[in-house]
Amino acid sequence: MNSATHGKLSTIDLLFSIMNEPTRPSDFALVLHLQDMPSLQGLQLGARSAKNRYPTTSSHLAGKEWIREIESHVESIPVSSDPAAVEKFLNQPLDPSRQHPVQQLFVLPDEGNVQRTKLVTRFHHAAADGLSATLWLAHQLRVAYS
Repeated sequence: MNSATHGKLSTIDLLFSIMNEPTRPSDFALVLHLQDMPSLQGLQLGARSAKNRYPTTSSHLAGKEWIREIESHVESIPVSSDPAAVEKFLNQPLDPSRQHPVQQLFVLPDEGNVQRTKLVTRFHHAAADGLSATLWLAHQLRVAYS
């Protein structure tokens, strides 16, 4: 991967990165239940666009800095039809020094089930707060639906 930009963490973001522990993770998730879900390809393109617009979300932590990674491929969002996939996804560690601080899972409804398709998005607090997460998702969906 090509490192293109560096950015220092703010004090609060540094605290969230330091406080992140397996017993007390510093991340949160938003689960969207959408009846008219865009295509997976559209979501992937939207995620790439959102990561370009908000560079921290395509970065990893290195000490007190964000190192942005320039990626030449479309983001791959894992897909599952397993109802237990959401819980498993949310219970996995989210370490921004080893992976991007935004992770997603696309969950298809069970056959014969009226439940809607889900888009589960996890954000590490070192990279985003609730408002930032909403802006990121809104951008992704705007691109995905266009």
